[in-house]
Amino acid sequence: MALTFDTQRPVQRLRGPLGGQAAAEAVVEVLAEAQEELVTKSDLAMQLALLEKRLENRMLRLVLLQTGIIIGAVAAIHVLLGS
Repeated sequence: MALTFDTQRPVQRLRGPLGGQAAAEAVVEVLAEAQEELVTKSDLAMQLALLEKRLENRMLRLVLLQTGIIIGAVAAIHVLLGS
Protein backbone atom coordinates (compact mmCIF):
# COMPACT_ATOMS: atom_id res chain seq x y z
CA MET A 1 0.00 0.00 0.00
CA ALA A 2 1.53 3.28 -1.08
CA LEU A 3 1.54 6.21 1.29
CA THR A 4 0.96 9.70 0.00
CA PHE A 5 3.51 12.34 0.84
CA ASP A 6 2.89 16.07 0.38
CA THR A 7 6.22 17.39 -0.86
CA GLN A 8 5.39 21.10 -1.11
CA ARG A 9 5.21 21.87 2.61
CA PRO A 10 8.50 20.17 3.56
CA VAL A 11 10.27 21.87 0.64
CA GLN A 12 9.08 25.26 1.87
CA ARG A 13 10.19 24.51 5.44
CA LEU A 14 13.62 23.22 4.40
CA ARG A 15 14.41 25.86 1.79
CA GLY A 16 15.85 28.39 4.28
CA PRO A 17 17.91 26.09 6.55
CA LEU A 18 19.33 24.06 3.64
CA GLY A 19 20.28 27.09 1.58
CA GLY A 20 17.98 26.90 -1.38
CA GLN A 21 15.15 25.35 -3.33
CA ALA A 22 17.27 22.66 -5.03
CA ALA A 23 18.70 21.34 -1.76
CA ALA A 24 15.28 21.29 -0.12
CA GLU A 25 13.74 19.45 -3.08
CA ALA A 26 16.58 16.91 -3.05
CA VAL A 27 16.05 16.13 0.64
CA VAL A 28 12.29 15.80 0.20
CA GLU A 29 12.76 13.60 -2.88
CA VAL A 30 15.01 11.25 -0.92
CA LEU A 31 12.45 11.08 1.89
CA ALA A 32 9.63 10.38 -0.56
CA GLU A 33 11.62 7.57 -2.19
CA ALA A 34 12.44 6.08 1.21
CA GLN A 35 8.73 6.00 2.07
CA GLU A 36 8.08 3.73 -0.90
CA GLU A 37 9.84 0.95 1.01
CA LEU A 38 7.67 1.31 4.12
CA VAL A 39 4.88 -1.12 4.91
CA THR A 40 1.74 -0.62 6.91
CA LYS A 41 0.29 -2.72 9.70
CA SER A 42 -2.34 -4.00 7.27
CA ASP A 43 0.42 -5.07 4.84
CA LEU A 44 2.09 -7.03 7.63
CA ALA A 45 -1.20 -8.52 8.82
CA MET A 46 -2.03 -9.71 5.30
CA GLN A 47 1.39 -11.32 4.83
CA LEU A 48 1.18 -12.93 8.28
CA ALA A 49 -2.22 -14.41 7.43
CA LEU A 50 -0.83 -15.86 4.19
CA LEU A 51 2.14 -17.38 6.02
CA GLU A 52 -0.12 -18.87 8.68
CA LYS A 53 -2.30 -20.47 5.99
CA ARG A 54 0.77 -21.92 4.24
CA LEU A 55 2.01 -23.31 7.57
CA GLU A 56 -1.37 -24.88 8.31
CA ASN A 57 -1.42 -26.54 4.88
CA ARG A 58 2.11 -27.85 5.29
CA MET A 59 1.36 -29.22 8.77
CA LEU A 60 -1.76 -30.98 7.46
CA ARG A 61 0.24 -32.61 4.67
CA LEU A 62 2.89 -33.76 7.15
CA VAL A 63 0.29 -35.25 9.50
CA LEU A 64 -1.31 -37.11 6.60
CA LEU A 65 2.09 -38.36 5.43
CA GLN A 66 3.00 -39.50 8.94
CA THR A 67 -0.35 -41.30 9.27
CA GLY A 68 0.25 -43.09 5.97
CA ILE A 69 3.72 -44.18 7.06
CA ILE A 70 2.40 -45.54 10.36
CA ILE A 71 -0.41 -47.44 8.63
CA GLY A 72 2.07 -48.86 6.12
CA ALA A 73 4.46 -49.92 8.88
CA VAL A 74 1.68 -51.63 10.84
CA ALA A 75 0.52 -53.45 7.68
CA ALA A 76 4.11 -54.55 6.92
CA ILE A 77 4.57 -55.88 10.45
CA HIS A 78 1.25 -57.72 10.20
CA VAL A 79 2.37 -59.38 6.92
CA LEU A 80 5.82 -60.24 8.28
CA LEU A 81 4.43 -61.83 11.43
CA GLY A 82 1.84 -63.72 9.39
CA SER A 83 -1.00 -62.96 11.77
